[in-house]
Amino acid sequence: MRLLTLQSVPGVHFVGHSGSNLMNLLLAGISRKTASLEVREQFAISEGQLLEALAHLRADPDFEEALIISTCNRVEFIAAVRDKAEGMSGLRRFVASHFRLRFEDYSHCFSAHCGYEAVRHMFRVAAGVESLVLGEPQVLGQVKKACAVAREEGTVGGTLGSVLDRVFTAAKRVRTKTRIAEAAVSISSAAAELVERFLGDLHVRTVMIIGADQMGELAARHLVSKGAATVLVSNRACAPARETRIAPGRADHRLASQADRGNPEK
Repeated sequence: MRLLTLQSVPGVHFVGHSGSNLMNLLLAGISRKTASLEVREQFAISEGQLLEALAHLRADPDFEEALIISTCNRVEFIAAVRDKAEGMSGLRRFVASHFRLRFEDYSHCFSAHCGYEAVRHMFRVAAGVESLVLGEPQVLGQVKKACAVAREEGTVGGTLGSVLDRVFTAAKRVRTKTRIAEAAVSISSAAAELVERFLGDLHVRTVMIIGADQMGELAARHLVSKGAATVLVSNRACAPARETRIAPGRADHRLASQADRGNPEK
């Protein structure tokens, strides 16, 4: 597969934006490549927390525009700034203030990109090149959703908006013009494939999924589609497990919660 650069994707041009505008883009974040799951969980931002985090980030006078991408494998803060040095200091202040920790204790887990390198990184993330499973399609939807929230909140303007439009165009072309999508699967579907490979026929199997987040729900659906007889969902709190939507009537969907261990109802 040929690697794509910003210049080599047909139809992707930054018309109307000077190089100086793009050079004032900053991106800093952590990912599975730089931080353990335990560390990433400390910086995770849920959908319900995203608006508050965006408002907090955008409130810094050094930031003109802001975007936050938070997935299972990465949390990234992207900003259009007036000055790169001041902007990077602002990102460090935001991380320390918003998450109430010492940035210095986690600085080794963060990677940073400026200007065209920041844009290139966004292209790679949206296209699935940086994903744990190469080419997995879910990340593009997650980036689009993060963009929609930021646009609605008013933290994405001309510079970031123009970049994101090209990112989405490039991601689409990568998936249609290269072979990256031929074997593209999500982590959850890959897990279901491995379960079936090692256990064989799932019609007589009981499978437990630990965690009732989106990944757990997708894994449950893949297992049910492969004929799993019983799917158990284990979660620290029972409510998220109860809300897990699998496929009514296609499997015995049971709930298990640490908080409910003594409750016979489960």
